Amino acid sequence: MKPNILVVDDETANLVVLVSMLEGHGYIVRPAISGKLALDAARKKPPDAILLDIMMPDMNGFEVCTAIKANDALKNIPVIFLSALQDTKEKIKAFEVGGVDYIAKPYQDTEVLARVKTHLALHNAQTRLKEQNVQLEQKVAERRRTEQVLQSERDLLNTILVTTNAQIVYFDRNFNFGKANPAYIQTCGYSWRELQGRNHFTFFPNAENQRIFEQVRDTGQSVHFEAKPFEYANQPERGVTYWDWTLTPVKNSDGQVQGLVFSLLDVTERVRMEAQLQQALKEKIALLQEIHHRVKNNLQVVSSLLYLQADATEHAETRKILEENRDRIMSMALVHEQLYASNNLANIQIADYIQELTTHLYHSYRVDVERIRLKLSLEPLILGIEQAIPCGLLIQEILSNAIKHAFPDGQDGTISITFGEYQNGFRLIVENTGVPFPRDIDIQRIETMGLDLIRTFTHQLRGTLEFDRSAATTFTITFPKR
Repeated sequence: MKPNILVVDDETANLVVLVSMLEGHGYIVRPAISGKLALDAARKKPPDAILLDIMMPDMNGFEVCTAIKANDALKNIPVIFLSALQDTKEKIKAFEVGGVDYIAKPYQDTEVLARVKTHLALHNAQTRLKEQNVQLEQKVAERRRTEQVLQSERDLLNTILVTTNAQIVYFDRNFNFGKANPAYIQTCGYSWRELQGRNHFTFFPNAENQRIFEQVRDTGQSVHFEAKPFEYANQPERGVTYWDWTLTPVKNSDGQVQGLVFSLLDVTERVRMEAQLQQALKEKIALLQEIHHRVKNNLQVVSSLLYLQADATEHAETRKILEENRDRIMSMALVHEQLYASNNLANIQIADYIQELTTHLYHSYRVDVERIRLKLSLEPLILGIEQAIPCGLLIQEILSNAIKHAFPDGQDGTISITFGEYQNGFRLIVENTGVPFPRDIDIQRIETMGLDLIRTFTHQLRGTLEFDRSAATTFTITFPKR
C-alpha cells in the first residue's frame, strides 16, 4: 500500500508545494492547516509519517508532537519538523518532544523526499522488528510453557522411577546400559559405575534372553513374560529366581529402534507361595475326598446293618420300615460317593447322580425293567451338596412309592423323571402311568411318613410341590438356585 503522510502547515502555499511534491512521488498526502486539525486527522486515521511545522498560531508544532507521543495509538509515528528557525535550542527541543528529524526552511525537494523515504523505511523496519519481537516473545513464552510441562513430566517420571518397586533399565540398540532406576541398581549386584555404557549380557549372560532382546530390536515388537525363570551365572548362590518382565522398543521419528526399555519385577516369592498354596490345596482336596469316602463307607455300614436287621426280623411292617430307611441312607451315600470321585468337592452332576440312584432303587426292589420301564430326561446340570441330598431323597421317596403301589399284580407301565432348569431355578417332575392315586385322598392333608418326607424335603429346597392325577400321577417340585 502507498504510504500515508500527514502534512501540517498554517501557510497554504507551503502546503500546496509539499502536497504536490509528495503526491508526485506516489505518496498519499493529507493536509492540515492547524495543529488541532492535525491531531483530529491523526486520531481518526493514523498516518505513516507526519511533516509538522513548528510555528503555528493556535497550537505550535511542539505541542502537537507532545500530544501525539502521549497517545499510545500514535506515539510510534515518525514526526519530521519543518521550520525556518535556525536556533540550536529549537532543534534540540524538536528532538526532546519526540521528533525524528528537523528540516530547515527553505528546503530542497530532494532533501525532503530523501528524509521522508529514509524515516518511512526506518519506521517500517522498526514496526517489523517489533512484530518479530512480539512473535519471538510468544514463541519464547510457548517454549517456556512447553519446557515447564516437560520438566513437570520429567519430575513425575523420575518420581515414579525412584519410588516404584519395579526395576527399569534403558539400553541402546546394542544392549549397553544407558539409564537405570534405583530399584534396579540396589538389587542387580553391581554399581552403576560398573554397569554404565557396558553390555547387559556381559553381566547377565543368557542365550535365550539375548535372542529375545535381538528379536525385539529387529522387529520393533514388544514382549512380555510372567514368572520367567532365571539363574545368575555369576551368582549361583541366588538359585532360580522368577521374573515378570517386559521389553519395549524405543523408536526415533523415522520408526527405527534406537533403544529398549527393560522393566522387571521379582516374583520369586509369589511363585514359591503359589507352589505352597497348590500343595496345600492338593492336601485339602485329598482330605475332603477322604472325608466323603469315609462318610460314604459309614453310611453303607449303617445301610448294611439295617439290611441285616430287616433280614433277621419276622415282622413284615418292621422289615418294610428298615428297608425304606436303608434306601434313604443309600441315596445320601451315593452323593458322597459322587463327590469322592469328582474333582469338584462341593458340587455334583445331578444327571449322573439321578441315573445311579434310580439304578440302585430298581436293583433294590428287583424291578422288572421290561414291565416297569424307566424314562429319564435329565439336563447336565451342577447342584451343590445342600440341594443334591434333599433332591435325591425326594426322588427316592416318590420313585419307591410308585414301584411299590402303582403297578400291582404284574401291571406294566412307565415311570418318567425329568430334571432341568426352570425360570430362575430348577424343576423336578416324577410321574407314572400306573394305578392312579385315589381321588378321595387330599395329598396336602394325608399324613403318611413318605408324603410327610416329600413335603419336608421340598421345604428344605425352599420349593413348591404340585400334584396332578388327571392323566398320570405326577409330582412337580420347583425350587430356586443357590
